[in-house]
Amino acid sequence: MLLFLLACASPTPEPAPEAPTTEASAQVKLSPKKVTQVEGTADRATDDSGARVAGTPYSWAMTLEASTTLPAEKDLHAVYSLRDGSPLTAWIAEGNGQDAVISFTPNEPTPWPREIGIVGGFAQNEETWANHARPVQIELRFKQVLRVTGQRVPVWKTSHLNFPADAEPLKPVYFRIDNPCGDDLTCASMFRDLELKVTKVSEGDNLAISEVLFY
Repeated sequence: MLLFLLACASPTPEPAPEAPTTEASAQVKLSPKKVTQVEGTADRATDDSGARVAGTPYSWAMTLEASTTLPAEKDLHAVYSLRDGSPLTAWIAEGNGQDAVISFTPNEPTPWPREIGIVGGFAQNEETWANHARPVQIELRFKQVLRVTGQRVPVWKTSHLNFPADAEPLKPVYFRIDNPCGDDLTCASMFRDLELKVTKVSEGDNLAISEVLFY
């Protein structure tokens, strides 16, 4: 009986502290022209078996920032155009957009996406698509939190997305994103932040991106 009372009186252990970030390089510093919160849900479409329906992107609530945006009436080219689900709008950079940075921050931790789809150019129609520069290469940086053996470990994952020269106009280009946990069942990963830095652009002015989709 005494042992039982002592066990009940034991204090609840405090959660494990967050370990330091594993990447030494500094995060890209943004000078946002526009900061917009985009509403959405953390749900995803599933079929009767619970599997995600092919072609259905996540609709997460996010805060978006862009280092450059072309001024326009009624914010027609604002950064939130990247997540409004409409090809009739697009984020457009001021100038050719070289080294422009866009950040996406979910309002709450979300599951690690398996794929990202990017509609480069202004996809309203073939004329707008031809009249704006498009990304040729994007540096993608994810911040995620791994839960490994009871500890939360923030890490940055960097990769380069190269758009094929024969990419179909007005259509998204899809890139696979590997989950760094792999097959480790003791590891869980959550998506926290994402940065897209346009490192190469096509010829032309006013770089445009119409949509960024997470799957």
